[in-house]
Amino acid sequence: MEDGPTFRILCVGGSDPRMGAGVEMDAAVCRALGFEPVTVVTVETEQSEHGLESVRARSTSELTRELVRALHQGVDAVKVGALGNAALTETLAEVLLPWLGELPIVVDPVGQASRVAKPGVMLNTPEGLALMQEKLFPLADLVTPNRIEYGTGDAYEFCGAVVRKGGHDEGDIVSDRFWSLLEDPVEFRRPRLPGRTSVHGTGCAFATLAACHLARCRDPRLASKEAGDVLHAWLSGPGLREGRLVPPPTPRRDWPLSMFRFPSPERSANQD
Repeated sequence: MEDGPTFRILCVGGSDPRMGAGVEMDAAVCRALGFEPVTVVTVETEQSEHGLESVRARSTSELTRELVRALHQGVDAVKVGALGNAALTETLAEVLLPWLGELPIVVDPVGQASRVAKPGVMLNTPEGLALMQEKLFPLADLVTPNRIEYGTGDAYEFCGAVVRKGGHDEGDIVSDRFWSLLEDPVEFRRPRLPGRTSVHGTGCAFATLAACHLARCRDPRLASKEAGDVLHAWLSGPGLREGRLVPPPTPRRDWPLSMFRFPSPERSANQD
């Protein structure tokens, strides 16, 4: 098999070097699929097995400079994670606005860490989350909240496409619920895996998997299904270490094709 083009994914979010979520997880997912990660850090976090300890936001000027450089060097999709505060959230929205329609964008609406060791420490402020809903959601091809982030659902009413992940729900079946302004709602159901209820980094991984799929095929419904299927396969195997997700470390050149399913050229032509 000949090498195909390398797809580049811009991953914007917090750095979690000790526990391996955030942009570290984004990069690992991209590499496991044979994609090239381009990471831009918004906040430096200190996390441990007990939870989130501290968050230090970068300056808006640093963020703007790195985002503009990455975008103009060329990327095929954007994945957005933790943004820290309102200023950084607004900065990202302003930089991405000119790219609306040109690049698929996936937003993981991260506010709180799954485990918080110190009260008041968060991955985005309430003001930042409000700005995310106002200015980033309209730019997104897909928004990927979990049950807690989704809440009543009011903030997601006018998103282009949403997949509400079911990992935080109860029961033996995990149901990811997808809907968009253009399609009827659909559920993607998978058996709950024993011992896999609190795995660090799965939210980051899901959104990055979806962004990788959208880089190849701009179909949010299919991206949501395939992201869940690949994540479920990883969780079913040996890809865990001390409660953290560990994507396969060695990419195979055919993985972007073999791990994901894409519409046939005939189907894509019929949909245009």
